Amino acid sequence: MDVDEEEIEANSKDRIPLSDIDGFWLQRLMSKHHTDAIDAKKEAEKVLSVLEDQSDDRFCENRLVQLLKHDRFDQIRLLLKNRWRIVCCTKLARTQDKTSRKNLEEEMKKNPFLRDVIAELNEEPTGSRSKAHAFEQTLKREAAKLRRENNLAAQSGGQQSTY
Repeated sequence: MDVDEEEIEANSKDRIPLSDIDGFWLQRLMSKHHTDAIDAKKEAEKVLSVLEDQSDDRFCENRLVQLLKHDRFDQIRLLLKNRWRIVCCTKLARTQDKTSRKNLEEEMKKNPFLRDVIAELNEEPTGSRSKAHAFEQTLKREAAKLRRENNLAAQSGGQQSTY
């Protein structure tokens, strides 16, 4: 498997769909490690504060490790990979009305990290660009899967097929 294919597969696996992130997504994630909902909510607010800080990724990672500890590294990795998606979607979901949401969107468009997320949110989900991108990702995943299967078959003494 090529490095590019591995990276695409890893990125698509860890990428949280924007439609999954609502105003309480982060709280639900934190509740996996808390029996008390209030503690999960407090921790979610602290995590959101760390994620939306404009500091660099390394500083953000260090603060998350301090807050969540090393044993939750998978969560930290997920949060960092989806940092701006989580910040944008959570804040927009928490707005009270259309006017507030529109004002927040305009403010977020000024932030280079959030601009792409806003653009993705405003894309038509049935638009040809979205469908083409989804189809391309599916093809790449399937090609990578076939190559792995082909390599396994060749290693186990089977005949290598040509695709």
